[in-house]
Amino acid sequence: MTNFRSETPDTIVTLVETYRGPKLSLLFTGCGARAAEIVSVPGASEVLYDLHIPYAREAVEALIGANDSSAVSAAMVRRLHDRKVPKGALRVTVTAAITSTRYRRGNNHAYIMVDHPLQPTEPRVWHMKLEKMEERLHRSKRTVAVMRQYEDALICDVALLLATDQSTPLEALLADNPEVSLVQTPLY
Repeated sequence: MTNFRSETPDTIVTLVETYRGPKLSLLFTGCGARAAEIVSVPGASEVLYDLHIPYAREAVEALIGANDSSAVSAAMVRRLHDRKVPKGALRVTVTAAITSTRYRRGNNHAYIMVDHPLQPTEPRVWHMKLEKMEERLHRSKRTVAVMRQYEDALICDVALLLATDQSTPLEALLADNPEVSLVQTPLY
């Protein structure tokens, strides 16, 4: 028998194995490849209601109409978060700007919005800032790809941990990545 080694991230496997809350309705823009791995875990249908990853600007506009907000902003995450989901679903919305082949002037960051149907509070929003890769390193597509995968995974893991109230693993993840800041921001 061959040795089997799972490539599915621990955060996602642990979530599927242990989470017993409302099903998750996930929407990611600008990242989300890591979140898509949830469907490869047996039992994911007990945890996941749906997952959307509109990527092109046109796909995002098809969801929300004409877009006058910055692609990665608290206003945009609120607009995307207003999508229809089934009653009782835990709605998680993420919009992100991460490392790309072209060096962007702006910051690498994400907005994460969580609306828990069993908590009587307003939806919560966090702003996550990531350290930006130096411009000179953008010459290597391999380096860019590795950094992008890391940032995508980090944002997805943080979003899932926030949504499922996993404070201890979240604190450990942030402690292992001191270049990342995560701040809860006002809803409006």
